[in-house]
Amino acid sequence: MLTPRHVKLSTTLAVLLLALSGYGLYWEQTRGAFRHKRAGTPINISVGALLKVPFSVAEKGDHDVEIQYASDASEDVGKDLQEVTGRATLTSSGALLAQANLPVLNERFAKGNARMVLFTLPMEPRKDYVLSLAVDQVPENLSGSQAKVVVELQRII
Repeated sequence: MLTPRHVKLSTTLAVLLLALSGYGLYWEQTRGAFRHKRAGTPINISVGALLKVPFSVAEKGDHDVEIQYASDASEDVGKDLQEVTGRATLTSSGALLAQANLPVLNERFAKGNARMVLFTLPMEPRKDYVLSLAVDQVPENLSGSQAKVVVELQRII
């Protein structure tokens, strides 16, 4: 026979489990617990190119917006990447968030890639962003190589 004490305990446990499952779903959606690693958006950078790359992020936090080439794209991809000139603009809902003249002297080499970090900004999940690139000059060594725009959450180590 269920006593009022058992009913109260069962109800409390049910509410607690419901709250925990709601928090788990919230965490998964905002932190990307089961998200796939962003592979990047392929782009072809060429002289006179006007590129628009729309994206969104899965996690709240500071994100790096990068142009990335494979390290075998040229003999000295880091040097060649620094010879790309033009302008990068980041917008969201029509509002200007950041602008930079290329080259941006913030490069990294990791995981077999040379990266030019265009911007590091706080971003929100499920918000739409657009990276616009107006390219004035590309070194001949990179003109036939595929680049990517990659947006990654900064990991504090």
